[in-house]
Amino acid sequence: MEDFAAKLLTQKQFRLEKSGAYLFNERISLLPAYSFIQLQKQLIRHGESFISYNVFKKMSFRWVKNFKNMFKVEGRELAVWARDVSVISGWGTSRFEEEDWTNYNFKVELDSSPIPETIILEEGFTEKPVDHMFRGIAAGGLSAITGKDIEAVETHCKAMGEKTCKFTLRPLEEFNLRKPFIREQLLSSP
Repeated sequence: MEDFAAKLLTQKQFRLEKSGAYLFNERISLLPAYSFIQLQKQLIRHGESFISYNVFKKMSFRWVKNFKNMFKVEGRELAVWARDVSVISGWGTSRFEEEDWTNYNFKVELDSSPIPETIILEEGFTEKPVDHMFRGIAAGGLSAITGKDIEAVETHCKAMGEKTCKFTLRPLEEFNLRKPFIREQLLSSP
């Protein structure tokens, strides 16, 4: 990871200026995980719980697509880059547990995610998955990489007492929408 960060610095793709921090010529903000949790709680309270998933999916799609066009990187190599950016951005360490690039089916494990870890510290364990923002990041990134609209479902969540968070990613039509936990995560969004 240090090599990746050093490469970004030497290529001036990550820079700190008087006006703020920039990653790939785009202004970024460094915020505590607690602020994202409070935003998510407000959205849930107002019946808009899937806004964060959709916003982070669009943001990740845009960012990965721009990087793909800028540096002419494709497929697995682009996925590794997206993972590394996610790590240095503070979203935890992810890895593919399974990857089927032909049928667009993926399983991703996320360790050290700041959202569930902060929720556990602040409020204790939850009954439902909470990593909607990373779910959006993963879905948007893989959508940009594959050229297919990929959705993500969190199947295991550290905030629910699991060791790590785990996600299944694939096109919407490949999910069993009869399962309530899948329907809740995918069909309640606009």
